[in-house]
Amino acid sequence: MKLSWIIPIGEEESSQDIIRCFKSLKYVVEKQDEIVIVRHVTIKKSIDLLVSKFDCFIKILDHPVTKTAASSRNIALKNCKYKRIVFQDIDDVPHLNRRQVIQERLIEQGSIVSTGYKSLFDGENAGKRIPKPHSLFFYFRSNIFLPTAAIYFNEINDVFF
Repeated sequence: MKLSWIIPIGEEESSQDIIRCFKSLKYVVEKQDEIVIVRHVTIKKSIDLLVSKFDCFIKILDHPVTKTAASSRNIALKNCKYKRIVFQDIDDVPHLNRRQVIQERLIEQGSIVSTGYKSLFDGENAGKRIPKPHSLFFYFRSNIFLPTAAIYFNEINDVFF
């Protein structure tokens, strides 16, 4: 299964988080996958060095003028090669079984793999959010269901920008 991995990197991301994320990705990304990185120009050199170690398709895009994670994801979505897309934020470390979980669940076009997430504030647990069964309403990042880990589009241009 070929996947496009979207990785938005803002100007405030720590180099420690960036390095940890890319080291972890080395274990789950396969040769036919694509990594679409949307990065701020100030971290260009550090990203170039990290992606040179990958043996897959790499696309590096400049951060859009609107400096939000949502706008970064949208610009990446417009440039993805595949219809199966994985959202990978820098502060998330992909588990070694992430690919397996996604492959088992993204089998039908129109599928979304979503998970709950914990909110942290100053290193303390500030609560958690989980999708409710049969609920059609939740928070969105850009126009994608907020806790979306991966999505399988019918057509890549199905996304409303």
